[in-house]
Amino acid sequence: RTMALAGPVGMCALDEAWPSQLVECTDHIECVALSLDGQLACLGSAGGEILVVDVDSGRVAARLDGHAGGTLALCATHDGRLVSGGEDSFVRLHSLEALGEVGRLRFECAAGIHCPTGTWVSAVAAHPSRSRIVAAAGRTAIVADLDGGAFGGDGNAPAGSVCVLGPLARTIDCLAFLPDGTISSCGYGGVTLFRETCAGGAAEAAGADGAPRYEAVARFAKTYHDGVDGATLGYKGWLLSLAPAPTGDWLACGCSDNTVRLWRMANGQDFKCGGYSSKVSCVVWDSTGRYCATSGSNQATLWDCSGRGPAGSAPLACVGQKAAVSAIAFHPAGRYFASGSIDGVIKVYDTCTFEVGDLRAGRPHVCHALASASVAAVMNGGGGGGSVEHLVWSTRGVLIAACALGRCTALRCAV
Repeated sequence: RTMALAGPVGMCALDEAWPSQLVECTDHIECVALSLDGQLACLGSAGGEILVVDVDSGRVAARLDGHAGGTLALCATHDGRLVSGGEDSFVRLHSLEALGEVGRLRFECAAGIHCPTGTWVSAVAAHPSRSRIVAAAGRTAIVADLDGGAFGGDGNAPAGSVCVLGPLARTIDCLAFLPDGTISSCGYGGVTLFRETCAGGAAEAAGADGAPRYEAVARFAKTYHDGVDGATLGYKGWLLSLAPAPTGDWLACGCSDNTVRLWRMANGQDFKCGGYSSKVSCVVWDSTGRYCATSGSNQATLWDCSGRGPAGSAPLACVGQKAAVSAIAFHPAGRYFASGSIDGVIKVYDTCTFEVGDLRAGRPHVCHALASASVAAVMNGGGGGGSVEHLVWSTRGVLIAACALGRCTALRCAV
C-alpha cells in the first residue's frame, strides 16, 4: 500500500547559476551555517578561512580570516550575526551586514583556565531569541551576551561578562539551546542541561552582576542511569550528535553503539531506537517537531515522535542511497527531506508519500526518492566533490551541499 497526502509533487532541478560559480574553500569544509533570512551560507574550513556565499547567485560575498589552524564551529544568531570557534582559542563575532569581524573573545581568559598548548573551541550555539551564545572547549563551556561587553578588540573579557559552565566530567562534543533557552551539552556518558537562574544562583559566573547565570539540572528520575557523574540524562556510551526538537518536547542524540536515544523533556523518559548498521553521526528534526531524522546506514531513518512517541509507530525509511548516508536536512516547511551520501549522491524525498509498513512484522514505512543528483555532475565533472559532509536547506528553497574536498554547490528544489 502507498499512502499519499494531498499536495504538490516535488521536483529537484539544478540551479543554473551555481555550476558556473563553483565555490571552493582552501581546505576541507568543517562547518556550515545559514543566516536567519536564508540569504547567506557561511562555510568554515580546516584552513581557517570562512567563506560567505550568496545563496541566490552562488557568488562569494566575502572571505573572512576566521581562525588560525582551522575553523571548527559556526552558528548564526537571531539578529543577523555570525559566531565562530576554532583552533586559535578564540570565539569570534562577525557582522553579516558589514561582512567582517566586530569582536572576539579569548576562551582561556573568559573561562579562567590555562592550557600551554591552547584550547580548541569546537562547538558554538546561539540562543533562539536573545543575543547570547554558548561555546565549548574541552570539558568547559562559557556563556556570553553578545552586547554585554564580553567581545572586545583584544579578546580579553571584562570581569563579570561571562558565565563558566564546568569543567564537566568529560569532554563536551556538542552544544545546543532548547527553545526555552536551556543549554544542552553532550559527550561520553550522557547529556547535561543548564537552566538560567537569577543573579546569585548556583551557576558559576565570572564576577559582577549582569553576567548570565546558569545551573546544572539534576538527573531526571526516569532516565537511564548509567551515565557519568553530573549528567542530567545519563547514557552508557558516547553521544555523537545532539538535536533538540523545535517544540522543546524532545531531545535526540546519535550514539556510537549504532543506536539513537530520544528523551522526553517533560520527565526524562527515554527511548532507545536501534536497527542501524553504523554509528549515528547525524540527527535533525523537521520544523513541526514530529519527525526526527537520523543517519546510520545507507538509508535515512525518520522516527515519528507524535502521540506516544517512537515506541508506538513504525519508522519511515528513506531508501535509494547505495553508500552510507553522511548528511541529512529537512526543507524549512517540513515536508521534504534530503540525504547526502559518502559517494557524493543527494536524494530528495516527500515524507508524506510512502509505502505503508507493518510495525508488528518489523517492516518500516518506505519512502522512495523524488529526485537524485550527483555532486560530481553538479560540479561540471571537475573531479567530483567527494563525500557530502553537510546539507542545509535555506528558507529560499536552495539546498546547500558542502563536500569533503572543500567544494560547495547547491540544488534548487521546486517544491
